[in-house]
Amino acid sequence: MRVEDTEWQPLSRRGIISDSVRELHKLRVGDVKRIVHDDVACGIVKVGHTCTLAQAIVRLRRKRGWELDYYHEGKGVLVVRRIK
Repeated sequence: MRVEDTEWQPLSRRGIISDSVRELHKLRVGDVKRIVHDDVACGIVKVGHTCTLAQAIVRLRRKRGWELDYYHEGKGVLVVRRIK
């Protein structure tokens, strides 16, 4: 996977999708990716903090029925796998 510097484009109701979230949408069954997501808000190093990319995973699970597992290696670094 390639990770690049990008422009800040947080999720909004106007349809702007960040590069990190766009990469989530490209996941195929069996893929495991490490995403360094400096292009979205991430404060999850402890329970109770929010991460925009983790919220996008929850939406994919709910709306598309995808089975995704993920964990943060650190602030702004997420490992995600698509199971189904």
